[in-house]
Amino acid sequence: MRKSGASRRGRRGETRNAPGRLRTSAGSAVTRIASGLTCVLLSTGLATPASARWFWEREPASDAQTTAGGKADRGDARHRSAVNLTIDINGGNGDVRSAVQDASGLYGLEQDGAHSTDEVLRAALSERARIIGAMYQQGRYAAIVEVEVAGTSVSNPAIRDAIDAAFARGTVPATIRLTPGPVFHLGTVAVHDPDGRPATVVGAAATGLVVGDVAGSAGLVAAEAKLTSAMQNDGYPLARVTSREVVADHRAVKVDVTYVVDPGRSATFGAVEVRGTDKMNPGLIRRWAPFKAGERYDPAQVAAYERYLRGLEVFDSVRVTTAQAVESDGSIPIIVTVAERKLHYVGASATWSSTDGAALTAYWGHRNLFGGAERLRLDATVSRLFVNATNDLEYRVGFTFTKPGIWSYKNDLTIASHLVREAPKAYTREGFDNTISLIHRFDDRRDVSIGFSPSWSHITDAYGDHYYALFGMPVAGRIDTTDDKLNPSEGYRAVGSIEPVVGDIGDSNFMLLSNATFSAYKALDDAKRFIVAGRVQIGSVVGPSLADTPANDRLYAGGGGSIRGYAYQAASPRDAWGQITGGRSLFVTSLELRTRITETIGLVPFVDMGSAYTESWPNFSEPLKIGVGLGLRYFTSIGPLRLDVAVPTTHEKGDPSVAAYISIGQAF
Repeated sequence: MRKSGASRRGRRGETRNAPGRLRTSAGSAVTRIASGLTCVLLSTGLATPASARWFWEREPASDAQTTAGGKADRGDARHRSAVNLTIDINGGNGDVRSAVQDASGLYGLEQDGAHSTDEVLRAALSERARIIGAMYQQGRYAAIVEVEVAGTSVSNPAIRDAIDAAFARGTVPATIRLTPGPVFHLGTVAVHDPDGRPATVVGAAATGLVVGDVAGSAGLVAAEAKLTSAMQNDGYPLARVTSREVVADHRAVKVDVTYVVDPGRSATFGAVEVRGTDKMNPGLIRRWAPFKAGERYDPAQVAAYERYLRGLEVFDSVRVTTAQAVESDGSIPIIVTVAERKLHYVGASATWSSTDGAALTAYWGHRNLFGGAERLRLDATVSRLFVNATNDLEYRVGFTFTKPGIWSYKNDLTIASHLVREAPKAYTREGFDNTISLIHRFDDRRDVSIGFSPSWSHITDAYGDHYYALFGMPVAGRIDTTDDKLNPSEGYRAVGSIEPVVGDIGDSNFMLLSNATFSAYKALDDAKRFIVAGRVQIGSVVGPSLADTPANDRLYAGGGGSIRGYAYQAASPRDAWGQITGGRSLFVTSLELRTRITETIGLVPFVDMGSAYTESWPNFSEPLKIGVGLGLRYFTSIGPLRLDVAVPTTHEKGDPSVAAYISIGQAF
């Protein structure tokens, strides 16, 4: 059901603290706001305590109820009346009008129409509080607001009857009269202990408030969370802000704010209690805690513990919290509450491009094989559908096993084995790939791995038939500071690897494979509707000649993950007969402007450029191949669906005039 404008738009003008009460009198120079910063109901000359209380106690009727006045709601989905709103602002600037419109429930009904008198009444009764809240967010603590609907003040008990009559006529007039008043700035910021003395555990600097800045209510409320975090970071797990007093001096146009904090006792980490396990071994959960009993309490460690447990993919939900009290020995127990997921899962995925064809993947997995969050996944992929003959398709079938917590919660062991067939234009390969690797995580954003990767292959390419038995030792590293895995708007990613390989590789029996990818993302506006994204990829093969380098280890450019617009591998070196051979080095770069047109639709103009080279390092002896295009994005809860259409600026043999690509997630 579509929400009304009153509920949909009005919440932007609210803050989340409890309603405050304004204490003032005619000619008063100081306003004291006890604890809340919005939803003020009383102000000199605008409402009496009795009338304000009457309105908030008199609930409007639902569609099936009768109001206190005895009149049933006459609105229904088939009848919609117009709200004609006039906003009269005396002073301020354009930001004031914009804030009023964002906060106003009546403005929302003017845009969308009103389905019932209850809808109009709810918006009318909450209108003044919403607008006062919006003014407080701008630091305007002397704002005066009057609201009339159907020619009747919202403080008038006859307001319901007036709305009923106007609604029946088809148009409900409404007027908001606002004098926003001056912008108040911070005068003093103080932090006190419960006994009223200056706090010793935390000071005013921790609030992030700066004397002389605009005293917006959002910043005053956010300062409480900052104070709590500062105390907890210093080892006080049960610290809290018990009260906040805000005093507005109307003559000086300043606001003085005082926070009262209760840090509680400092504590060390105590025992870990695990609740809710079924198949999972609770002893392992305790062992994987990133802290030891007796260490000073650190909320960052608690948060890291929770993220790690979530990443195991065993649990539907994970909560890591502290006990309600510090123990007599100065420690605080840590409580882990989990709910386990189903042990097994199945799934499938598909991608398609006009140059690379379609790929279908099916998989089955076990989330907790032996009770220690061991993961087993069986998967099968068939690809190059619709571009290769049915007897010349690519496939990949095998398993991946992951054992977390090897020696430390920071280490995972992965074993993978796959039978593969690859059939791009450059070569055909049938092989058996295996990897055993140990991954070490420094934190959520950085990790390294080292492994052993034996493989066996039969390859046919431009240089003939080859059989390889190779043994590699890949070493890789990753840094990821982005804010979103599938749709980043800030940060960067850097991934690199180097792999010495030995085996029957020409005369040298050795080669060194290396590659690196760096991508960066920057939002151009606060709403993140315009994001610039860039990527650079480089790669190198050192050791054997081009002909002696296994074709699947050579480097290629062109295709959906490289230079869009070109056929797969087409922007790569060729022999004298035009056959793609691949190269021993690679350079590719991409640039995108990711624009969000609506909440669900985005457009992405992009350019990709680069090439592969026969030498071990890019020498740029050949002109860069350039592909340009436009992408469409449909944003979902699991990430954006991507459709990219690109054209090559120079055509190679076999290149299409236009290429299209469909997948989930951004291109990089």
